[in-house]
Amino acid sequence: MPKPIIADPNGTASVLGMEAIGALMRGDTALAQQKRAEAGQILERRMKAVSRAREKHYLRFLAATQFYKGGHYQHAAELAEKIDPKLLDARARELLPNFLADVRDRASPGYLPRMRGKLDTLWSARDWNAILTLLADHQFILTPGGTAWVRGVCCLQTEKLKASALFFAQALRDPTAKVLALQSSARHVLDWAIAGQFREAREFARLLTEVMPNEAADSVLAYAEFAWLMHAPESEHDSIAREQIVAMDRAASSADSLLASVDDDITIRRLVAIGAGVTALTCRWLGDDVRANRFRELAVRLDREDALHLTSWFTKWDQLRDSPRPITEPLMQFVGHVAGQSKPHRSLSELPVAA
Repeated sequence: MPKPIIADPNGTASVLGMEAIGALMRGDTALAQQKRAEAGQILERRMKAVSRAREKHYLRFLAATQFYKGGHYQHAAELAEKIDPKLLDARARELLPNFLADVRDRASPGYLPRMRGKLDTLWSARDWNAILTLLADHQFILTPGGTAWVRGVCCLQTEKLKASALFFAQALRDPTAKVLALQSSARHVLDWAIAGQFREAREFARLLTEVMPNEAADSVLAYAEFAWLMHAPESEHDSIAREQIVAMDRAASSADSLLASVDDDITIRRLVAIGAGVTALTCRWLGDDVRANRFRELAVRLDREDALHLTSWFTKWDQLRDSPRPITEPLMQFVGHVAGQSKPHRSLSELPVAA
């Protein structure tokens, strides 16, 4: 009777594999790739250290599987091609042909362009659920941040707000997708607020400030609160105004660091300027001139091209004290125009290609 093969004596590779699964469930494809590579390297080292042919080929199969599951298709293919099926047990021998076919396909030069083409087609068709299904099986055809951003957009379009916010937060950690994550998440809050969908705007903005706290998220929350303030019953005005001012206070405290970290992106700068501008109006309405002037100065400084015409808006606001409603509608329409500048890509071809 053949001696049993002990592939992973201390269980380290198995633990790494489970950690990779957990990372994928959280949308962290970069960590999943790392964990799978570490597991594969452990099994590969053990493969080189053993002498029995059966053991060596079984470990080669296991190592190739770990590299494959981590998107390291070239290395997985190199290992898999050297496996002698006659030396595998019945179960592994049964799995090998399909595994070989799949790993050869994914290691081929045409794999990434073909899958990106499929993704583009589904994106153009706005088939959000099909995109999520495709990315579940082909997790590594985009950069980690790109994958998270696409999932965030798809979840938002299918009204999975919590999942969307979490994916945008994941994308925010990847420098290649940071601006996309900020623009897309903010844009939807503004769109909802402008369309009068105040519940959705405030709910999603609050989710963003919880899972990806940053100055842009706080600024669009301030705007969502302002939009609701303009339509809410008078009995709710004080509490809504407080929420708005608290959010914009957080944003204002470190707005410069955000803008520096995204290379002074114009759209994001204007989004923060809008939040500061409408909060200045609320403070002016409440008689808090100190805060009003502070937010006003921040808004004008951020909109240095005066694309938002904030200087003329503030001139009108100075004449108001009782209510900002008379000039709110045209302002909100203009905000809609600014938000439209940050719509998601018409084509995913602009996203960075996976390594």
